[in-house]
Amino acid sequence: MTQRSTKLRYWKWGVVPAVVAALAVAVIFFPWNWLRGPIGGLVTEKTGRTFVIAGDLDVKLGLTPRIRMRDVRFDNSEWAHDTRMITAKEADFTIDLRELWRGRLVFPDVRLSEPSVSLERARDGQRNWILKETDDGTAAAPEIRQLAIDQGVIRLRDFIIGADVKVDVTMRDDPTNERPTLIAFSGKYQNVVLEGKAQAGPVLSLQNTSAPFSMWVRARMGETVIEADGTFTDIARFGTVDTRLRIRGPDWSQLYPVIPLPLPTSPPYSFDGRFKRDGDQYAYENFTGRIGSSDISGNATYVYREPRPFLKARLASRMLDLNDLGPIIGAKANGSAPPSNNSAEAPPAPEAATPAGRSAANGKRVLPDDPFKLDRLNAIDANVTLKARQFRRPDALPLENIVAQLALEGGMLKLAPLNFGFAGGEIKSSVSINARQDPINTDATINLRKARVDQLFPTIKLMKDSAGQVGAHVRLKGRGNSIATMLSGASGELGIAVSGGELSNLLVEVVGLDGGEIIKFLAGGDQKTAIRCGVASFKVNDGVAQSEVLVFDTDDTNIGGSGSIDLRDETLNLRLSPRPKDASILSIRSPIYLWGPFSEPSVSLDKGRLATRAGAAVLLGLINPLAALIPLIETGPGKDANCAELLQLVEKARIEAGVKKE
Repeated sequence: MTQRSTKLRYWKWGVVPAVVAALAVAVIFFPWNWLRGPIGGLVTEKTGRTFVIAGDLDVKLGLTPRIRMRDVRFDNSEWAHDTRMITAKEADFTIDLRELWRGRLVFPDVRLSEPSVSLERARDGQRNWILKETDDGTAAAPEIRQLAIDQGVIRLRDFIIGADVKVDVTMRDDPTNERPTLIAFSGKYQNVVLEGKAQAGPVLSLQNTSAPFSMWVRARMGETVIEADGTFTDIARFGTVDTRLRIRGPDWSQLYPVIPLPLPTSPPYSFDGRFKRDGDQYAYENFTGRIGSSDISGNATYVYREPRPFLKARLASRMLDLNDLGPIIGAKANGSAPPSNNSAEAPPAPEAATPAGRSAANGKRVLPDDPFKLDRLNAIDANVTLKARQFRRPDALPLENIVAQLALEGGMLKLAPLNFGFAGGEIKSSVSINARQDPINTDATINLRKARVDQLFPTIKLMKDSAGQVGAHVRLKGRGNSIATMLSGASGELGIAVSGGELSNLLVEVVGLDGGEIIKFLAGGDQKTAIRCGVASFKVNDGVAQSEVLVFDTDDTNIGGSGSIDLRDETLNLRLSPRPKDASILSIRSPIYLWGPFSEPSVSLDKGRLATRAGAAVLLGLINPLAALIPLIETGPGKDANCAELLQLVEKARIEAGVKKE
């Protein structure tokens, strides 16, 4: 063996292992605390913020070395509210050296014990977690791929969205519990008071977008309560969600803009369904719930897109309470039907042919007057359908069901169809609303088709044995940001037609105030009289519907009328003149007035004409008691109306009533 070979063997089996062993011992027993100052100085220099390791420092070397620091302090941005951005009793993390060589801070695993973290976004968009800018001028933040926190406090401030939330995090020492992380939070979000609690998995993966993170959360935001139980993946981007979601509150319009759905005002509501998110698409599937006293179920999807998000919903209801629709269209919640006064004992109208009814200012207004929110109508596109099998409604309103579709695009809203089952027939309507301009322009067409006379006034007993069909056609255009203001300046037309059928003769004689006939019916029983025709035609200008024709003709009585309906003041001013066709005793040929505000309409007689006839009866009675009956005997001047000609005036209503051309 040569001397050279001996030296090589010596280096191979002696020196090299000794050096390796020495390095290993040096690494194991290296006083890493010596590096606390240099590391703190280096981080301070690179970030411009003071970084201090006040406790022990320990390092386990490797391509992704694990570093453990105690009593760590990292200062905040100069503009931020808190002095420190991070303090922690212990920070245990790994760092990717390969990414560090490329100039990126990547932490595959971060575990913080008793940390206090302050995260803040200023009104100008600055974020305190951005440490520097890259060479291309874009912001650079450390990347954390996996995070676990124990006994920590996180303060989130975002002055752009109005958020200031404190989050307390505690880790339970229970390896069998899939949600050992306990979270409590309180503060404000969108400037609304927020508080709640959550339970979550032990480690939050911020890199593995397919790794589900289990979480249960219950939050109260203002008066709204939200509860979710499910999984989240790609949580750093809030990418995928699959959770059961329960939500309840007093008014779903309060969710905006926290939830970017410009919903209208509503009664108290509650929903329970499956909520999913995949990227920019959200879905609420197979949900059930209530709005006020109405049940509601269905499916909805929301897609975030430019220039406006899109909502699609398919809704169904077994029983829809009419009161619950009021707030949605701008009416007051839980309003009652306006009282009616059909008694001849009502306060008398003035003697003039067109009595000036009381202004609605002296009574309640009934037309919905809450303004629509133009910004919300222009904030979203939507396609929503609603089908309700049955209405809960006042007895006097014979609504039966509804089928409606709403289409909203770029501030143009169309309700078509907007159809109702009504009194055994149907209302077919369409409404167009242009919210691109202020005030809103509205165009509405409404057709009542083959409504049954016996169901039209379900609370009037004398109508129940009647027969026949009613049709109507309404076309209105108006401007205004509420239903009341739209109608107050509306223009258009209104036509009503009644096809052949039968009415209670007692009802006809009551309207005609034919005392002789009424006595006969009360003694011998009610009979029926044929309806020859019923026609009403109104022209609407500047919110006032003025009658063009108003006739109701039966075999026994011809009832004519005239007057107006003022949609501005919400008042009626109608005059009906019954003229029996046969001679009858105790008949009173006095006009009947329907007048006053919509909320408290009144019915009364022409007091002056009644007084004239009564006075004549008194004078004749002084001469001969039998002669006193002469002024009260109706000589029957009423004639048949030309129904064919009258029905042509309301052609569209005639068609809807099912009247055949003669």
